[in-house]
Amino acid sequence: MGFEGGGFAGLGATQTVPDDGIVYFGAGGPSGISWDTTDANANTLMFQLPTGGTVDVPAAVFGIGIFDVDLAMFNGITQPFLGLIDADRDSHVGFFYSADDVAVVRMSLAAGTVRNHTIPNVASDTFAVLDATQTFAGAKTFSANVTMSAADIRWSSGVAVTAGQYSIFRDTAATNRMVLNVPTSATYLISVNGTSIWALSPTAMNYTSSQDGSIILFEINNTSNTASSGVRLLLTVAGGSAANPDLQFQIEGAERVALGLDNAVANRFAVSQGSAVGTDDRLRFAINTGILDLDGTSALTAAVVGLFDDLDDALVLRSLFWGDAGLIPTEQRERNRQMLYQRGVLTPKDSVHDPSDPGGYFISVQPMIHLLAGGIYQTRMMVDNLQQELRDIIQAQGQRIALLERQLHSLGCPE
Repeated sequence: MGFEGGGFAGLGATQTVPDDGIVYFGAGGPSGISWDTTDANANTLMFQLPTGGTVDVPAAVFGIGIFDVDLAMFNGITQPFLGLIDADRDSHVGFFYSADDVAVVRMSLAAGTVRNHTIPNVASDTFAVLDATQTFAGAKTFSANVTMSAADIRWSSGVAVTAGQYSIFRDTAATNRMVLNVPTSATYLISVNGTSIWALSPTAMNYTSSQDGSIILFEINNTSNTASSGVRLLLTVAGGSAANPDLQFQIEGAERVALGLDNAVANRFAVSQGSAVGTDDRLRFAINTGILDLDGTSALTAAVVGLFDDLDDALVLRSLFWGDAGLIPTEQRERNRQMLYQRGVLTPKDSVHDPSDPGGYFISVQPMIHLLAGGIYQTRMMVDNLQQELRDIIQAQGQRIALLERQLHSLGCPE
């Protein structure tokens, strides 16, 4: 082979470089091409590149019209680089290593911007370009976890709901609405440390949590202090044929109380001993008339004052409400209240402690009504007895007057 003007000349026939021979290029042979058979299992065409430096860089590039053109794209490269130059020679793309075992896809744009996208070291045949704004079209399937680090997921536009899908999306059918959708038979769960605490289904929303030594707080707080601001809890049913809108309170394995509107009766608010307003009601309030009804079924018990007992109800009431503390000693007043507590008229505010030191009392309405009714009845009895006594006295006096008149008449006294 001969050389002419720095190029090959006189290659009129096929030329062969033997195995493990190398054709060098450049002054001093900084690069070359060889057919290497060192690996007995993989004979390979090899491109030998320089070690890298201020002038000779280990880059091999392909392009159009790049001969004798100063590309100014690969200055300072010290790792092997394989690249493609675009047709107008102002940008390129290629592969190289930024450090030991760190593979990179490099893009150099016409404006001089360089993008280095590290190829992730993952056991997968698919990768995405990280740290760049990208648009993905079409459905994507992820078979492993997706971890967001100091980032969020945003929806710039919406899609229509697909009823049978498990999905989170922005809905096109309503402005500013995010949707969490599951099929009809499914349930939404919110869990903490693998334990479900909130379950949401078409028929129930259940919050369950075990917090030793803590109170679970549901708080609705409107922090605005304006005339039109407020907080409202609204329970609504569709109409008169629906069940009752109510709130229920329960101690597990013990009593249960419901309070709400009785949908079977117009304008009735009730408190029920059980799970159904309108059944076993203990209090009823007619909203349209303001009449309050209290259950009196259990009023006549041994611990509750009755209508026809031996108490002087008027004196009992006097001992309870007498205002001049100087007329009734404090000790006697407390003994009177203890008696009323035992009769069920008074209930200590702190009933779990000693009733003798209750910190105040509640007045039980039904026993108090019985006490008042008893006082009225006893007063009526006293008036009736007094009326009868007066009649007896008047009759006796009349008889005495009649006898005296007869005696005077027998003595000849004029009438």
